Amino acid sequence: MDPHALSEDESLRAARSGDRAAFEVLHGRLAGPAYALARRLAGSPDLAADVVQDVFIELVNSARGYRFDGRLRAYVLRMVANSVYSAQRAIRLRTSGFPVRELDRGPEETAVAGSTAGAAWRALAQLDHAERVVVILRACHELPFPEIADVLTEPETTVKSRYHRAIERLRRKLAAWEDTT
Repeated sequence: MDPHALSEDESLRAARSGDRAAFEVLHGRLAGPAYALARRLAGSPDLAADVVQDVFIELVNSARGYRFDGRLRAYVLRMVANSVYSAQRAIRLRTSGFPVRELDRGPEETAVAGSTAGAAWRALAQLDHAERVVVILRACHELPFPEIADVLTEPETTVKSRYHRAIERLRRKLAAWEDTT
């Protein structure tokens, strides 16, 4: 059977049975969005790559929580968001409180550090994890609220209110930044 013709659920079942081609197809479909989310949440390309690798290993080897209900993309993005949060928490604990976003700044973050984009990313990094995930999924990945609710396993109304509160906080932070420039 052609692995490209399989659904994501069928590809995962086949990959768990040892079908390498099915794994490659599944990885090809989901790794890009997973990495993009991890990169935006983590602020570090290395941490993002590690998280995505770990998520796919866990997905194929275990991840018994997945119900094969056609929502694998949401499940993988939820695993990524949770893994980034856990990895950042572990880093903070190991580094005695130094902010994670300052530990592994990439060249693009350095290049825009003094610009509006840099201020926006710094303001985004100051949001709590749950708000940051919602904003990134909505604004960067352009996911609709129902899909974000699936990713976070929360009611759509909760996701919408969290998004709007986060956007208002970002507006206030950026307005304060503009007043200082």
